[in-house]
Amino acid sequence: MNLKKFTIHAKLWRWPGDMPWYFINMDKETSAHLRSTFPKASMIKVSASIDSTSWQTSLFRNNRDNSYLLPIKKDIRKREGLQDGDEIKVDILIL
Repeated sequence: MNLKKFTIHAKLWRWPGDMPWYFINMDKETSAHLRSTFPKASMIKVSASIDSTSWQTSLFRNNRDNSYLLPIKKDIRKREGLQDGDEIKVDILIL
């Protein structure tokens, strides 16, 4: 697996709290590679792209699920017409 640049296919989901944050989870294999490559990092700066929309953000370590989360901001969801539960493809480049 190339950890500098990779693609994730995942379901968009809403954080179950008061704030309307939306995320996708990195799969178990990708998360394991990220944890072994960046063992002390709680977040990893990335550039993400969904179709024609690109932005810079961070992957956040989710210790509860041993995964990483990618936040998908409202303006990104709006530009790409994304809803809670949509399966999306995200291209990720670690910065």
